[in-house]
Amino acid sequence: SLTRLLWKAIDKFGKPDMIKGDNGKDYLSKDFQSLLDSLNISYDAAIAYAGEQKALVERRFGTLQRARLSQMHGHIGNSLAKREMIEQKTPKKERKAKDEYGFAKKTNQKLLHTFSEACELLEAEVIKWNMSKVRRKKGVKTPLELWNSCDRAIVK
Repeated sequence: SLTRLLWKAIDKFGKPDMIKGDNGKDYLSKDFQSLLDSLNISYDAAIAYAGEQKALVERRFGTLQRARLSQMHGHIGNSLAKREMIEQKTPKKERKAKDEYGFAKKTNQKLLHTFSEACELLEAEVIKWNMSKVRRKKGVKTPLELWNSCDRAIVK
């Protein structure tokens, strides 16, 4: 799936010179690193457990979690405390319910989006965030403005 995501990003935005990422096993896998090498894309892995190394990405995850995605059907919060609070809104009878095999039924999973619907919602939120100046410091460009101001040639 990471390879598919890379090809989709290259198709949409062009080939980057470098990717900054974390130390996840998918990113550091031999297959993914070989693909990056074959495309002449360097990979800069952040120091483990150093969120400040990729602060922009970590901040965007937080923004997305608090944005429209938190209003999607099936959202159970981004912490155990929030999940418990959301689960408590479900009637007790439903929380204690068992399925036909005797396992606890998972609550808050009605009207879930399909994977492709969820992807569309996520992409729409990212595009909206990239284009808007909502809650930005004065004089700070949006990601779209930064992208458009770059005079380097894009290789597709």
